[in-house]
Amino acid sequence: MITNLSIYDSIERLTEQKPFFKHEDKKGHDTFLGARFPKEMARDVTLIKEKGPYEVNADVVRDAVWLGLQALHLRYEQDDYWKATMQLRRMALDAAWEAQEYEEDHTFVNTIQKFCQEGKRSRAVQYLSERLKYLSGERKQSLLDELDKRALSSLVKEATKPFDMADTEE
Repeated sequence: MITNLSIYDSIERLTEQKPFFKHEDKKGHDTFLGARFPKEMARDVTLIKEKGPYEVNADVVRDAVWLGLQALHLRYEQDDYWKATMQLRRMALDAAWEAQEYEEDHTFVNTIQKFCQEGKRSRAVQYLSERLKYLSGERKQSLLDELDKRALSSLVKEATKPFDMADTEE
């Protein structure tokens, strides 16, 4: 975000900013952003359009977003509470993402176990071999631990052994 404001500027400095009109360049480098607002905000947008230098309501909304982004950027960069709040939200999202990854591995091991119970061990080995190619570190170790808990660790040896053309002959 490029801004010529600082956290120490007065509110007048923010309100004196020129309206933001540019909405696309010749190459079409723009994007549509949409949001729902209460009806009274739509009336406010129309009033501001009529009083200001704006041609359409979208110009007002674009300018409001531009000014708002500058204010939010300043808040994020300067306010310790805001920084802490955003960091906590980021940590919560990271934890939820990691939990989802481990849940996917748990579901995967359930599927592998089901294949084995149904006599489709070679299919289970094939899927496990593919999955192990993409995992590393703690995530891989978690999968191996889950397989071990279910007495499926023998599949790992089969899934990680070098491919031998003789194995494919009938």
